[in-house]
Amino acid sequence: MSPEISVEGSDGDPYSKPVQSIYCIGQNYLKHIQELQNKIPDAPVVFIKPVSAIVTSTTLLDFPIEKGVIHYEVELVLLLGKTGRRIDKSEAWNYVEAYTAGIDFTMRDLQADLREKGLPWLLSKGFDHSAALANFRPIPGPDEFEQLEFWLDLNGSRKQTGTPEDMVFDIPTILTFLSRTITLQEGDLLFTGTPAGVDRVRSGDSVSIGVGENIKKTFTIK
Repeated sequence: MSPEISVEGSDGDPYSKPVQSIYCIGQNYLKHIQELQNKIPDAPVVFIKPVSAIVTSTTLLDFPIEKGVIHYEVELVLLLGKTGRRIDKSEAWNYVEAYTAGIDFTMRDLQADLREKGLPWLLSKGFDHSAALANFRPIPGPDEFEQLEFWLDLNGSRKQTGTPEDMVFDIPTILTFLSRTITLQEGDLLFTGTPAGVDRVRSGDSVSIGVGENIKKTFTIK
């Protein structure tokens, strides 16, 4: 059974929506690429998380800390509102229903080991509670979306901020790229990449995420 997320309706009343797939874009902010000493990609870097990674009913995050360093990565997350295949860039925004802030938690040691061996990232990205989400709000127009500032605080200290203007690949480019190969479905989530400032979490840490002043949620690391 697919987990459900909460979305604020246009009338202010919340409703629930089942999640289908979770697509994530890696290396989509220049300064984050630089801090990890990676090369700027020629096309969107895509990986997935299982829907079991979503945090839906708790703010207490239970991680396998004993498996090494786990990093936070705050991102803008989009909810797709309809199914589409081979989406044209000019129509891309019509497929987006809502947005929020989310955290792509990453087992960094394991990811580095998998990358070195040329293996998929799934185990380092798809563990339980690795997709923490605030509540979704209706998507604004493209121009308003570009100005959104999203952020992450660790134990009350601001660690990450970003805006969509800083993306290497913008939303229409990403949706067009994905839908050439994959039929995107209503209920899919898209993690759009993280800005610079990623760092590790430890047991007992408090992690808050948000978009401007309108979206905010706080999680505690068990």
